[in-house]
Amino acid sequence: MTFFIAVILSALISFFLKFPQYRKLNNFVGHISLYAVLFSLGVSLGADKTFFSNIQTLGAAAITFALSGSLFSAFSAWILTRRQK
Repeated sequence: MTFFIAVILSALISFFLKFPQYRKLNNFVGHISLYAVLFSLGVSLGADKTFFSNIQTLGAAAITFALSGSLFSAFSAWILTRRQK
């Protein structure tokens, strides 16, 4: 849940606080923070002892979660890039 809050919060901040002179810095910081969140998510999943043993039983719930996350991400990217034009 913390990862989701961090990503949403950073997206909202960059969406509402636009400073043209800091555009490159904003993009750089946004990419670094996204990489940090993805890395920490991978570390937490890798450290979970039960994750790999239960991976076969996840089934439809895992597919639904993955697809909904991908669709929400694509929709958010579409909304955010549409506003910039």
